[in-house]
This record gives sequence, structure tokens and C-alpha cells, in this order.
Amino acid sequence: MLGDLDAAENALGLAVALDPGFADVRTNLGVIQWAKGHLDAAIEHYRASLDIAPGQAEVWDRIGVALNDCNRIEQAREAFTKSYELSPNPIRRLRKTLLLSHVYASKGDQLAQRRCFEAGLDELIAAGGHVDASTAHLFCPAVFNLAYHGDDVLPTLRKVAAMYEALCPSLRFRAPHIDRRRPEGAPVRLGFFTAHVHDHPVAHCFADLVKALANDPNFQVFLISYQDLPEGDVHKPYENFSGQFVKIAKGHAAARQSMAALELDVLAYQDIGMDDVSYFLGYARLARVQCVMGGHPVTTGLPEMDIYLSSALGEPEGAQTHYSERLLAMDPGTALYMRPVLPAVFKDRVALGLPASGNLYICPMMLQKIHPDFDAAVSEILALDPQGQVIFFSHPNAGWELALQTRLANALDEAALRRLHFLPWIRNRDDFAAVNYHAAVVLDPFHFGIGSTAITTFAVGTPVVTWPAAFLRGRVGLVYARLMELPECVAESQRDYPALAVRIANDPVLRSSLSARILAHADRFFDSQEYLNSTRAFFHSLKDAPELNAAVRGLEIA
Repeated sequence: MLGDLDAAENALGLAVALDPGFADVRTNLGVIQWAKGHLDAAIEHYRASLDIAPGQAEVWDRIGVALNDCNRIEQAREAFTKSYELSPNPIRRLRKTLLLSHVYASKGDQLAQRRCFEAGLDELIAAGGHVDASTAHLFCPAVFNLAYHGDDVLPTLRKVAAMYEALCPSLRFRAPHIDRRRPEGAPVRLGFFTAHVHDHPVAHCFADLVKALANDPNFQVFLISYQDLPEGDVHKPYENFSGQFVKIAKGHAAARQSMAALELDVLAYQDIGMDDVSYFLGYARLARVQCVMGGHPVTTGLPEMDIYLSSALGEPEGAQTHYSERLLAMDPGTALYMRPVLPAVFKDRVALGLPASGNLYICPMMLQKIHPDFDAAVSEILALDPQGQVIFFSHPNAGWELALQTRLANALDEAALRRLHFLPWIRNRDDFAAVNYHAAVVLDPFHFGIGSTAITTFAVGTPVVTWPAAFLRGRVGLVYARLMELPECVAESQRDYPALAVRIANDPVLRSSLSARILAHADRFFDSQEYLNSTRAFFHSLKDAPELNAAVRGLEIA
């Protein structure tokens, strides 16, 4: 049955019983387990396939991918190296060379891996080689992981872009309409590309903005994705979208052709860098003006990206040096959030799997955001509040959680470790709201912090403690604090952060005051027209310009 993984697994299991020596069956069982997220089982099947037929380079590739997903980076490197030795080509050379962990063993481990990555880039550039067409296999997930390092990644991303352009010249595609003059006075053909049209943080940030712009007669709005719009009884972020939805092929060449056919004036990438399709499309010129939005809030390093749409409340002085794009700071420049519907009654702590007593310091973030620098803050919070309980959330790939647990075990004493908890990741909206409701404070980690999680946190009135790091990806908590007039929630320094969290958690009067202010100012965060108006004004500024690139060059950029 097409798409029925269980039925396929049962059929393949019968095939193994009939012929245990059929290597392809073992490989396909591994593929099914990988698709289900059962990575250890997938690796076991792949290795069984290799026991039968040892020389399969592709199966070593699959083992490398699964090990990388498990955060077992050096083992992944060994598997990719074996694949390359069996069947050398430029893609396999890249995959064995450019690897970074999702969660690091220590700050020293992170720095060592970064040095290895940088050296590998130089090695690949020197080695040369040529790939005719880009594929998903060409994409390096470590490019995404760089954003979580807490430093200036622009030089590295530029070097990555140069490496890919040399390796795969076909990435540099130019749509035919770019060189034609656009009709004066015509509606702006405005495209938004995203891999995330379903229930995902990126959609939570931008769906309502896109829907609102689609109702503006000055724009002809296209929502572009290789994913289908969700159907059935599920959350539909783009429900009632009045523009044109365009589903493109996931193959990069076909996707480029489909998007070129739209003859876009402006193309805004919501989440460039989070997957291979958006990243490799970003090398092409598919619209007269190409923008980057903050679904993945880091510069791209790509020469065909013109504008980065950022936040006037979040960017530090001199921030243009962090971007390869021209930086346009919107007002306030975060997202257009809609207020969620909350349950009539919240589950109690025990029902949610939370500790029954003590202040709850909740950090409801994906684990790659927990930088080794944040470990000391966790340790200090637990030391300053002997009854405090710190809550993280597990990751579907258990290797990530194990890596963080091991690292924190080195930072905490035994008593503190007993007050450190990992909850299963919560997909039920009402339960997630209840966890935020029971939190004394929500911890915004540095150096890559909170985003759409704040929708639920602010809906229930829970304070978020933040320390603004050097780059926008670590300053969104500051944006929210400024927007909602919560200066008491902003730590003056990284060192001050734990004491501030404990002070708010243990001062009922202060916490109650902050919660009341959050709820009183919630309209500034939810349903706010400020970001919509500033974004609309930017796109409006282009509508009467025959030469859009000239219009962009004339913008006042932050």
C-alpha cells in the first residue's frame, strides 16, 4: 500500500523469513525504520544488509545519515568515509568531510568540531570536483547547525556558498523574466516559499501575514511549497488563504523551472537554510527582488539574496556586518501572531508529568538550542533555588537528549541532577499551554533563543527571562520584552541571568505584576497590525518601480 509503512514492513518481514540472504530486503526494512524515526532499528537492518553484501556504498551512506540523526557524529563520519572509499565521488567526499553535532559534549567539543568543519571546507575547495545537478544528497545539514554556535557565522556561510557554486555551477540559475522590464502599475507578483505549510513554528510566525497580504489588491500572492497543504481534522495555518497555492516538485531543477514560470517580482523565503530545497533554490535568481525572512533567523551567505527582513527592536548597533543581505529592520519586525484558544481548565502538574512541588523553570526549546554556555546558568538556578526544578523536553532522536543529559551531569552535583527533568515532547496544544501556565518562569536560552513558543507562554501570562546575545537569533526575547514593556525580564549580563530567573520565580508580587502586564499588553503581541503594516509598506514601496532592484538599492537600510 502506497505510503503504508506498517504494511510494507510486514511484507518485507515475510520476505526475510522466506529468504534471509536477500540484502535489498534488509536495506528496505532499514529505510522504513528510518522513516518511522526508529534509528537504531534502521542501523541494525542496514548492517544486516552489509553482512550479506559488504560492498554497498549506498547502504554505508544510509548508515551515516542515521548515525548523524542520532548525534553520533564520529561514527557517521566513519560510515560516510567507508562509502566514499567504496565509490568515490564529490558528494560522498562532502558528506564525510562536513559534519557537526546537533548537541555538543562540551564547549571544547563544539570549538574542535568547528575547526574541523572549517578545515574541511578548505579541503573541499582545494580538491575541486564537479556535480552536474544538485540533489538532496548534496545538502550538508551542518550548514543549518552553524546557527546554534553563538558566533558570527557569516564568513563560514560565504565560504560554504563559494564551495557549492564551484562544485555545482547549475545552482546559479536565472529566470528569463528577470531581464525583462515589468509592466508599470501592475500588481506586485509576490511569492512566499516555505517548506512548512503545516502545524510548524515557521507557519505560526508567517501564515497570517501571508494571508493578510493576499487580500491586498496591490499584490498577487503565491504561496509556494513542495509540501501539500494539510487536510482533515488538523491545524491548518493557511486555512482561508485567498492567494494561489503552488506545489512544486522537490527536485531542485524542476522546482526552479516551476518558480521561474511564475515570473515573480518579489520572492520571500520564510525558512531558507532549514532544508535542501530552500537552500539550493537560494542560489538562483527567481525574482527581481529576493528576501529572507526569519523562520531560520540567520544570514544565508548567498549572493542572490537581496534583503533580510529583520526587527527594529532586536538588531544591535552595527548589525549589518552580520548579514550578506542588506538588512532592513522592520517595526517591530517579529511575526504576525494570532491568539491561541486556551483550555477552560488546565491539567494539574502531576497529570502533565511535572514535579508536584517547587518552582518550575521551563525551557520548552528544541535541544540544539541549548548551547554549552547555558549549562552554567542551569547549574546556578538550581543552586540558588534549592526547591527549583528545571524542565527540558526530550527530542525524538534520543541521542540528542542523551548528549545533553551527559553534558549537564558534568555541570551539576547529584542533588541538582535530581531536580533536572526531561519531559516527552508535547504536541497537544492544551497540554503545552498547561505546562507554560504552571511555569514560574520560562527560560529563554542563549545564544539562540525563543521564537513562536512565546505564543503559548504569553497567552497564559508567564514571564520569560532573557539575556540578549550578540545576534538576532539570540535577541528575540529582547524584542518581546521591549514590545510588551517588560524590562525586568531582561538580564543585564549572561552572569546575571540565573539570579534574575530565581528572583522572579520567588517573588510572588513581582511575578504577579509581570504576569498582569503581559496579559494587559497582549494585544501588542497578538493580532498586532504593526508588523503587517511595516511589511506591507515595504512591498508597496516596490509596486510602482519598473526596476525593482534599483528600488531596493534606494532603500534606507539599517
